[in-house]
Amino acid sequence: MVPRECIILPSSSKSFEDSSHMGKRMNSLETALKRADITFTEFNDLNSIDTKIVEKLLNIKYKGMHISEQQRKCLGALALHLHIVDDMQMYEDHFQLLDYKSAGYMYLDMAAVKALELFSLSYDEDTAIGQSGTLFDLVNKCRTHQGQRLLRDWMRRPLFDLRRINERLDVVEALCEMGACRDVLYEDLLRRVPDVASISRKLLHKKATLQVEKYLIRSKLEPIRLALLQFDKFAALIETTVDVTYFEENGIYRIRPSIDDRLLETFESMQNIEQQCQKEFTKISGNFTESAKLDSNPQYGFFFRVTLKAEKSIRQAGLKILETTKGSGVRFTSKALEALNNEYKELQKQYDSSQSELIKMVIETCGAFVFLFLFLSR
Repeated sequence: MVPRECIILPSSSKSFEDSSHMGKRMNSLETALKRADITFTEFNDLNSIDTKIVEKLLNIKYKGMHISEQQRKCLGALALHLHIVDDMQMYEDHFQLLDYKSAGYMYLDMAAVKALELFSLSYDEDTAIGQSGTLFDLVNKCRTHQGQRLLRDWMRRPLFDLRRINERLDVVEALCEMGACRDVLYEDLLRRVPDVASISRKLLHKKATLQVEKYLIRSKLEPIRLALLQFDKFAALIETTVDVTYFEENGIYRIRPSIDDRLLETFESMQNIEQQCQKEFTKISGNFTESAKLDSNPQYGFFFRVTLKAEKSIRQAGLKILETTKGSGVRFTSKALEALNNEYKELQKQYDSSQSELIKMVIETCGAFVFLFLFLSR
């Protein structure tokens, strides 16, 4: 996020030369902050800063981090400025230290921001006032205040990391293509999202009212969180009962064989036939100079496939041709493969029969999650 506020601590040096030099540096810093449109507050009461509170405020995983005395004073001043020290029990172990990363972002100084008219217009004598708005005004279609703040930060500190730029563009493309989804987000869901940053500041400064707390309770955040937890259970149910790998390979949904003894026994028999089909393929493929393949589909089951050039060789070998097309070549079978195929189809029927009751049980269990869909549809 782009910095908006800065707290300045004066030098504790008593030397006149040091104080004079520091005064010049402070003036330069204040000038730079003003140009960057950053508000600043000078913290004069150094004696009131207790650097020991920093250790108490930091989360346990940051307490071993090396922090200089000057940094501790800065953090202590920040805690005083935000009135965090007024209720140490509430904020103890709650804070983290995060790097303000500039890598991957383009730096725009205030001159560039003004020249590009990102947030304010710079008119010259020949420009009519009100002729056009700022770039931010033109692109700002955000529904929420936090969205507007995020857009402003993105424009103030644009990316130049190509990967992250493409990630954002992918999201924009998805929203452009899914108009119905975009409309629901904009007209309904986003209107219900509270301004978390604003509420957090009010809570931090203890300026929140009962109305704010009631709004937080009635907001959709908590119900959505609970719904997501339930959907995790729903997803786990599907993943443990549906054979996703088999679907990815064959395009057919089925119950995992490992969850039922009868299914597992039938599945192992089917695997055995698949291995025998592979052996038959190895035996047959040696008779052709053209490369052959063992394939399967719902219509024929297992079959061999070669290019049209090998059709004459297939007929001479006395093999049964199932189909001949320009696109897929010649599909054929042998007596041994045909027998294995028939046996495999019978096992498939047994598998389907055994899993039918399990499918009903899974669907009934999934029916318990209907209330989640109804809740989200509202």
